[in-house]
Amino acid sequence: MKSNLIIVRYGEIGLKAEYTRKQFENILIKNIKSSLKSEKISFNIKQTRGRIYVHTDQIKTACNILKKIFGIISVSPVAHTISDIDYMEKLAIEIADEQFSENMSFALKVTRVGIHKFTSRDVAIRLGDSIVKKTGASVDLTNPDIILNIDIREKDAYFYFDKIYGVGGLPLSSQGNVLAVINDEKSIFAAWYLMKRGCNTVFALSNNSIRGLLEDFIKNWYGIL
Repeated sequence: MKSNLIIVRYGEIGLKAEYTRKQFENILIKNIKSSLKSEKISFNIKQTRGRIYVHTDQIKTACNILKKIFGIISVSPVAHTISDIDYMEKLAIEIADEQFSENMSFALKVTRVGIHKFTSRDVAIRLGDSIVKKTGASVDLTNPDIILNIDIREKDAYFYFDKIYGVGGLPLSSQGNVLAVINDEKSIFAAWYLMKRGCNTVFALSNNSIRGLLEDFIKNWYGIL
């Protein structure tokens, strides 16, 4: 499935009060921009309530970066169209023609936010029937070979297969500053969890021999020194 768009989902941020949520969303977007720019990824960002959308031609690299940003619970490369059932049917057939075969089984998982002239069930029935006629694949709602997710949000519809899970937590810099004394592997992981809770963490090494261990951890996590 060709895609130049990534849905970014966050969890705990959405539970905050309106003012705090907006603050945390802005911090998360700032962190996303900083992380993508540092790896020279070309992108544009759009935000709606509960979702952040990253437009980029470097989908795989961007997903690998996004999944390690604190505050993000999952990302998905998606194909996009408008939430008109005729347009959705056309896109579903195009995707199925590329990805499905006669010997495969599939299921459609439709979610919907907003007011529409159709229900989620209406979409699943019509698009599923069109896919069966086009590809010969069979519907299996219990144990399908492949699941095509359709996320309808107001005037837009997003199609995706994969949900790549992130680390969750809160955006880095959304909380206060902390000093983490690093003297072994356990203290490195403790500092990582503080960062996951949004704390700006300053590392204090108990001795120079621990420096290599910390650098290896940072390199393995972020892919950088």
